Formats: sequence, C-alpha cells, structure tokens
Amino acid sequence: MGGVGTRFEFLPGEYSLRVYATVVNGSSKTLIDRVILMVSEEHAKALKDPDRHLLFVWAPDSAKYVPHVVERRALPPGQGDPLAALLAAIGPEPPSVR
Repeated sequence: MGGVGTRFEFLPGEYSLRVYATVVNGSSKTLIDRVILMVSEEHAKALKDPDRHLLFVWAPDSAKYVPHVVERRALPPGQGDPLAALLAAIGPEPPSVR
C-alpha cells in the first residue's frame, strides 16, 4: 500500500476485502470475514473527482453492501480538526494516575 497522500484509482469491478485479527501477544493472524464490494463504471467515474467517495451500506434484503456516491463536506471556515472537536465534546481527560 502507498503512504500518506497516495492516490488510488478504483477501476470498475469486484473487490474482495478481507478482515484479519491477531490475538494480543499472538503471532498468527486469523481471517474473520471476507466482503465482496462492487464498483460500477459509473462509480469508478465519480471517484475521479477528489471530492467524492463511495459509502457502502449493508442491504439486508439482498445480503450485500450497496455503494452510494457521497460528496465530501468541507469544514466551515474557522472550524478545526473534527476529531479534536469530538474529543472536546466528550469531556475532559480523566485524571492521571500517580
């Protein structure tokens, strides 16, 4: 995989996403799940716009993930890091243990 800032081009087709886990202090990984994601010609074309991405939503009736093109939302001027805002909303840090 590429580093930070690397841009990937998703072509139309089927993608297999495999999820692995390792037990703490373990040395081997275990396959937990495998998910098939489909990218259509229309979706691949939409992904060429850096302000768009695909959101895959589980559809229980068809038992598959369905892609939706989503526009990235820019932060209003003056707003900072959304993660920092979330952490601030959660509350103060717990007291340190001495």
